[in-house]
Amino acid sequence: YFRTSMNAQYRDLFAALGLGPAQIERFQDIEMNATRRIVGEYFMDVGGQQSSAQEHREQLRDLLGEAGLQQYRDYGKSAPVRALVTQLASALYFTETPLTAAQADQLKQMILAAPREDLPGLDGLGWEEVLPKAQSLLSAGQYAALQDMHQQVLHSRAQTAAVRAIPPIN
Repeated sequence: YFRTSMNAQYRDLFAALGLGPAQIERFQDIEMNATRRIVGEYFMDVGGQQSSAQEHREQLRDLLGEAGLQQYRDYGKSAPVRALVTQLASALYFTETPLTAAQADQLKQMILAAPREDLPGLDGLGWEEVLPKAQSLLSAGQYAALQDMHQQVLHSRAQTAAVRAIPPIN
């Protein structure tokens, strides 16, 4: 299951790096050894042995080289964008205007090129720049779905701020 999940998660990175089957398997081993899962009240090392962050980085550098390691880091930073586009594609799948692969790729590039705020995940996306540009790329229904997602992010941000503003109980 974990390898299949990684294949889906890193498919584009594997292609960009030109990794062959043996290299992909080694990448998966490295990632699995750096991953822990909580099962009940126990931690489980997915790969059977736990690597430190430094060991993980060194193993990836050995496999991918310095430039490949940087691509891996950049790919990780783009995870919220890929998730957003996947979520949008899922929301539009059974509509009259599903998101095409070309639109998804263009939208990803548009979002990645926009300035970001120093906030985690979707909160940090440059929505003010992305939304007007996306309007020319997407149909009216697709754009409305993207606006709905933006509103969800704003709502979530407001909820988080409100919870943080509650004084602690002593």
